[in-house]
Amino acid sequence: MDLSIIIVTHNSIATVRDCLASIDEHSPACSFETIVVDNASADGTPELVAERFGSVVLAVNGENVGYSRGVNQGIRRSTGERILILNPDIIVTEGSIDRLRVFMDRTPGAGIAASKLVYPDGRLQYSCRSFYTLGALLLRRTFLGKLLPRARALRDHLLLDYDHLTARKVDWVLGACMMVRREALEAVGGMDERFFLYFEDIDWCFRMKNQGWSVFYVPESVMIHKYKRSSAGSMLRKPFIIHLLSMLRYYEKWNMVFYFFRRHRGTFKSLVFVLSDLIAINAGFFAAYLIRDLLQPLFVNSLYPLAWYRFFILFYNMIFFVTFLLSGLYRIRRETVWMEELLRVVRTVLMVMVILLASTYLTRVRFYSRAVLFGHAGISVAAVWGMRWIIRAVHRELVRARFDLKRVLLVGSREEALDYSKRITASAELGLDIVGRVGPGEGSLGERKDLPGIVDRFKVQEIMILPSGLQPGATPPFAIQPGVRLIQVKVVSDLARQLGVGVRVEELAGIHLFSIERGALFLAWRVFKRATDIVTALACIPLVSIVAPVY
Repeated sequence: MDLSIIIVTHNSIATVRDCLASIDEHSPACSFETIVVDNASADGTPELVAERFGSVVLAVNGENVGYSRGVNQGIRRSTGERILILNPDIIVTEGSIDRLRVFMDRTPGAGIAASKLVYPDGRLQYSCRSFYTLGALLLRRTFLGKLLPRARALRDHLLLDYDHLTARKVDWVLGACMMVRREALEAVGGMDERFFLYFEDIDWCFRMKNQGWSVFYVPESVMIHKYKRSSAGSMLRKPFIIHLLSMLRYYEKWNMVFYFFRRHRGTFKSLVFVLSDLIAINAGFFAAYLIRDLLQPLFVNSLYPLAWYRFFILFYNMIFFVTFLLSGLYRIRRETVWMEELLRVVRTVLMVMVILLASTYLTRVRFYSRAVLFGHAGISVAAVWGMRWIIRAVHRELVRARFDLKRVLLVGSREEALDYSKRITASAELGLDIVGRVGPGEGSLGERKDLPGIVDRFKVQEIMILPSGLQPGATPPFAIQPGVRLIQVKVVSDLARQLGVGVRVEELAGIHLFSIERGALFLAWRVFKRATDIVTALACIPLVSIVAPVY
């Protein structure tokens, strides 16, 4: 098949009828197929297509899965060497498809080619553009664009000074009409399905250019576009909100500022948890003090004024922070089990209470209420773990919404990369985004020596070396020294099943190796660790009896 035409519809019965009719009237002079993917239309679109356009391949989704996913669904069903993606509000004109196809045939470097789009009254649509700058973004998405319609940033973004009469390379084109080369599609991949609607075309063009394919605007091919800019309406309308979310996804994926935060994600996430813990423990203290004050009739001694605790508050904040840090509670991992984290919080808070009780005894300070301290311990455990649970729950929702994905580069063979990519992407909760691979064969993003440039170009955060990438002497120095660029490197090996914990990296006489604790030693360490926890807990009992009576 020479050409596959893909149209994604959602409640667009009138426009898709005219679009399909125009394809029938001005069919390309080559073998072609038309595929319509309907996203749960309720206006009779699937029935119309089935009844009036019997040759069309129709796929009907039970729900609206979004534009990019619908396009990819159509691509998987397509067989053409060229793929023409059309919005349902496009009207094909005589010869427009053939001119686009001929241009791609004589331009082997073109990954995407787009027709010139005009309004039904013949006015030009500015459908080829440069990538957004901050100025262009402000002018396009705020009231400033109406105040400064001739601003330079806006003119450069919309290419207003280009005559739109001669074919040229551009940064990106509207997804309403774009012809894609099958070879480029296989190298770059389909549309990114994290974009429900909007910005999927910009992202696709950016990825094409990133991998050496060009995007062309072809004005000799003209199509009519019944364009309505729905995202430019009220900020409270659904299209605007979807557009805003897609824009955030795009910049979170490609912007250098966001990339800086992602590369230092461990540091920033630790800071978030530090702030959360400090808020929780201080809230716990003041809550415990207030409860003790309210229960004053139950105690013999009166409660000392809160002002007397000001130095103590500074002291316990420092103790909490240092103890939490040394206990590993700021080594944040997505895969941490909630029960494990709760037990660690309980153990660490208990250690802090032991330190505080011991310090008040050794310094012979008598005005600190043990009732406040014990109440503080209980409330702090609940508050610290509760806030951590909320933060993790919010982050899980962000990952589910395809934000904060960790961009992973695979190093290995094509077959292995495909296998591991399918297994990883099937587990969406991992929050991993496979950007591609480096290794022998087709589809590689480059050679091993190009890793630093590939990492920068694709905003990679983690390199995963597959078993086929572990050939002796094949791994470059950059891949085994990630600290230079703060890139995490992981090695996939069946040996990992046998490693467990207790792996130590060493260098002996210039030989790099890792050692693994024997099972008996590891068991002994676990017994020792549990015994230490018990002893620490029991140490509270004599300290409690030594310190002044509860008040």
